[in-house]
Amino acid sequence: MAKLEHYHWSTTGTSRTDYEQGFFWFIPLTWTADSSHWEGSAVVKLSLDTNLFYDVTESRAGATDVEALFELSRQRKVMLYSTATTDFEDQSGAATQFVLNRIKEGKLQEAPNAGTHREFMPGGPGLHHIEEQECESLLQDIWPTEQWKSASDNKRSDVLHLLASQRNKHNYFVTNDRELLSRQAILKTKHAIAVISPHEFLKCYDLPTSR
Repeated sequence: MAKLEHYHWSTTGTSRTDYEQGFFWFIPLTWTADSSHWEGSAVVKLSLDTNLFYDVTESRAGATDVEALFELSRQRKVMLYSTATTDFEDQSGAATQFVLNRIKEGKLQEAPNAGTHREFMPGGPGLHHIEEQECESLLQDIWPTEQWKSASDNKRSDVLHLLASQRNKHNYFVTNDRELLSRQAILKTKHAIAVISPHEFLKCYDLPTSR
């Protein structure tokens, strides 16, 4: 079995109150993630990119790999997190419902997002304040010609989700986004953010993958 790289930060779970999040509304949901419920004190923590939920609900390529991650979570081999956000644009509602169901099943937790001061939402589930200069730096390491103030909403959202994973001290940011995966080296060395695809991660567990 391949060996996953672990970072120096603690991966011990803590008790917290999560929020079920849908279309700009929040319902308190008490959820306990005590580390004693998991296998050992160094369970790998994964931030899941929003696009993975669409991969499953829209039966896109790689959907079975995402489902396999949730099976690992059910077996208490990993801890999965979605980034709490109110920009979840889900026209059919299927991806949102998928997230809510996985939270209820205990396979997924919600973690605070990152944002600048102008994006802070007092009624939200929490937010890591990030200076725009840091956002600009990470943005340009992925898309060198972009500027933070004029970047598209999707690119700004990607930057904030990556920084949220870093601030939440998760071991990996899991995505099928080819642009992000192509910048794995600089994201890891300069920003201490390890980006990996579901397919790559599953190979570390010797599990069947979609290809």
